[in-house]
Amino acid sequence: VQITGEAYLEVAHNAKQPFIVMKENTEVTVLGTRFNINTYEEEPSLKITLLEGKVSVKHNGQSALLAPGQQAVIARSEGKISVADDMDTGDVIAWLNGQFVLDGTQLTSLMNQISRWYNVEVVYKTEIANKTFGGSIDRNVPLSRMLEALRENEVSCRLEGRKVIVGN
Repeated sequence: VQITGEAYLEVAHNAKQPFIVMKENTEVTVLGTRFNINTYEEEPSLKITLLEGKVSVKHNGQSALLAPGQQAVIARSEGKISVADDMDTGDVIAWLNGQFVLDGTQLTSLMNQISRWYNVEVVYKTEIANKTFGGSIDRNVPLSRMLEALRENEVSCRLEGRKVIVGN
């Protein structure tokens, strides 16, 4: 399977017919599992998070076998696999339950999520600080409330048609 964006998959193991997810030079072989894969083009890395079972991740000749609670991160700029332990898998799949979970989320990543969710273009008028956010927000809030929350957190932004203007 080839994917674009993000997917949550539950796959039963079948040795005779392996299930493989492909994106760029990355191959995820499923060994009976529940996992999330995030491959949005505008994000700086691909992320494969294992909730249950096992997956094998291969990228440019490197490989990693993930255990539940681990996340493989493949930085597009470096092309290396790094594995993080003890991930909060609930936060990773919060999107399935209609939540934005902002646990150290950088502003640019948050704006990418807003762009996808509300189907708006984000335009940066000035260089933005690498600010991070915490907490969670229900994805059902209107865009106007989301922008109000950003302004409450000292992010200058406004809506012009289908464009969110960030900065002055």
